[in-house]
Amino acid sequence: MCYKVGELELKTLSDKSREAKVKGKPRTAPRLPKYSAGLELLSRYEDAWAALHRRAKECADAGELI
Repeated sequence: MCYKVGELELKTLSDKSREAKVKGKPRTAPRLPKYSAGLELLSRYEDAWAALHRRAKECADAGELI
């Protein structure tokens, strides 16, 4: 809702919010990462870490049963 005062046009915050949403650029498809070798190493580290902690939890559970 816009209010006119003389020649001035005043906008509410909701009008400003709507304009910002309309003016925003549509997102394009994600680009390939620039440093894919580093991401590969990080992924392998995360996988190894998860497997190690999964095995540690299984061993701890087995130890509690004994």
